[in-house]
Amino acid sequence: MSKNILLGVTGSVAASKSEILYEILSKEYNVKTICSSGGKRYLSDDFLKNSNVFTSWSDLSGSPHIELARWADKILIYPATANFISKMAMGIADDLLLSTILMHKNPIYIAPAMHEEMYVNKRIQENIDLLAEYNIFCGPRFGNLDIGDKGVGRMIEPDEISQIIKTRSLPRFFPLLIHGFLKTRDVQLQIPLTRDVVGQVHWKTVRVVKPKD
Repeated sequence: MSKNILLGVTGSVAASKSEILYEILSKEYNVKTICSSGGKRYLSDDFLKNSNVFTSWSDLSGSPHIELARWADKILIYPATANFISKMAMGIADDLLLSTILMHKNPIYIAPAMHEEMYVNKRIQENIDLLAEYNIFCGPRFGNLDIGDKGVGRMIEPDEISQIIKTRSLPRFFPLLIHGFLKTRDVQLQIPLTRDVVGQVHWKTVRVVKPKD
C-alpha cells in the first residue's frame, strides 16, 4: 500500500482547498507538501508553518528534488494551473516542484483548476493530451468558477481526489462535464475512454457541439 504522498500546490485561487485535502490524507498517509511561489499566496500562515510545507530549495539541504521524488509513492498536483500544466508538458524544471516531478518514476495525479476559456484553449488541450499519455488527470468539472462565473475548469473536491488516491478509480463526474458543454459550447475536450482503474485510463479528444435551437 502507498504510504508516502507528496502534495504539490500551485498558484490558483483553489489552492486553499489543498489544506483540507492535506488533513484528509494525513489520517492515512505520510504527507509532505511542495508549494510553488504562486500557490503560497493562497495558503494560511498556520498551514505553511505547521504542515510540513516546502516552498523553495532553501527549505531543505542536499538535493531535495531527488530525495522527495524517491520518498513519494504518489505525487498529486492539487490544484494544477494552466501555467503549471504547460511547464510540466514541456519538461521545464525551474522550481522545486517541477524538478521533483521530473525525478519521479510513477504517473502524477493532476487536478486542473482554471477558468473555462483557459481550459479549452487549444494549447492547454494539447498539453493535457501530451501529459495524459502517462499521467492521471482528475477533473476538472463544470461548476462555479472565480468572479462568479460558471463553466468547465472547476477543480474536483478534496474528498473526491482522496477517494481516487485511495481506491485508484475515477469518479463518474465526466458526464456532468460533457452535459455542461452540450448546453452552451462548441468545443473540443478531453474525456476518458475507460473510467475504472486509474492506471488503465486512455484518453481521447472529442468535439461537443451545441444543439441547434
